[in-house]
Amino acid sequence: VVVTPYIRATQSGVAHLAYTFGRPVVATTVGDLPEAVQDGVTGFLVEPGNSEQLAGAMCKLLADPQLAARLGAAGERSVAEAWATAAATVSEALARAGGGDAAIGS
Repeated sequence: VVVTPYIRATQSGVAHLAYTFGRPVVATTVGDLPEAVQDGVTGFLVEPGNSEQLAGAMCKLLADPQLAARLGAAGERSVAEAWATAAATVSEALARAGGGDAAIGS
C-alpha cells in the first residue's frame, strides 16, 4: 500500500509509480491525485487533513490483502493501458510527420 497524505500538491507521479509495482494507493483529493487514483478501483481517496479517513482507508487495505491485490492489479493495468495509448499516439504522429510507417514494437 502506498500512501500520499498530501495537504497541498499540484501533481505527483507517486501513484503511477505505485501502480507500476501493483500497489494500491491511498491519496488525498488534492492536485492531480483524484485523476490518478480511481476511488475504490485503484485505491482510495480521502479528504486532506482528515486523519480518520486516511487511517480507515489504510486499515481497510491492510486488513484485506485480496482487496489490496485487486486494487493494485487494476492500477497496474491502468498504467499499461496508458503507456500503450501513448505509444500508439506517438507512432501515429511520427508516421504522419514522416509519411511512412513508424510502428513501435512492444
